[in-house]
Amino acid sequence: MLWKCALVCWSTRSSSICKERHPDWYREDLLHLMVLLSQGKIAPLVAERLHLREARHAQELLGKGMVTSSIVFLYQEPAPS
Repeated sequence: MLWKCALVCWSTRSSSICKERHPDWYREDLLHLMVLLSQGKIAPLVAERLHLREARHAQELLGKGMVTSSIVFLYQEPAPS
């Protein structure tokens, strides 16, 4: 069965609990997600891409409830778009 860990994570709201309780399920699901990602069948939801030095700003956004998905921290400056 695919997504074994997803069911545990959804019910507990924590992927770390699934990783601790069912590391084999976690690894299987993660590998499957990586395949789907590499095939372009899924895409992560990213609210912001910020340089690591902007961590304080990211925390403020989270605290104000202004982020509905992930914030990705970059070590290098993002390329201009």
